[in-house]
Amino acid sequence: SIHFVDANYGVSAGSSGAMIRTSDGGDNWEDVSLAGFNSWDRFTSLVYPSANTIIASASNGQLYKSVDRGTTFDLLYNEPTGASLDGMDFINEDTGWLLTNIRYPDNVNFVDTFHQFIYRTTDGGISWDTSNTVFPYPTEFSLRNQLTVVKFLNSSIGYAGGNNGFLYKT
Repeated sequence: SIHFVDANYGVSAGSSGAMIRTSDGGDNWEDVSLAGFNSWDRFTSLVYPSANTIIASASNGQLYKSVDRGTTFDLLYNEPTGASLDGMDFINEDTGWLLTNIRYPDNVNFVDTFHQFIYRTTDGGISWDTSNTVFPYPTEFSLRNQLTVVKFLNSSIGYAGGNNGFLYKT
């Protein structure tokens, strides 16, 4: 994932907690990787909602926030089910959405069920609303229908998309 707040400041992140940032439009990059990631975990989405704030979601169910352009990151949210955080968007430092894919294992029939939800925050990620009035919807998991990205234009118009050309609007 990659995101720039302006023509100079940007950040890019990938697997195993790898993250780099630039302050000169990409001519030079500085390693600001996060320790503690497993090799199979990856950053799934980055946003730069203001000049100093970076928010990063990860496949390990964790959401990180930096208020110093990526010098340090704090754990902002940890999905209690261990779900993958597959997409995220913020329209400012307070209001954002988080796309989660939750796996419900079936140890009897060995046919796991997956559900996708979109959470919303209006307090910078301290708390997340999953009520029916936001934009939640469960779907039976299929790689053909998995949502992978969420994008909001403002506090009321948003889109979620993914594999196989599916696109939802609220």
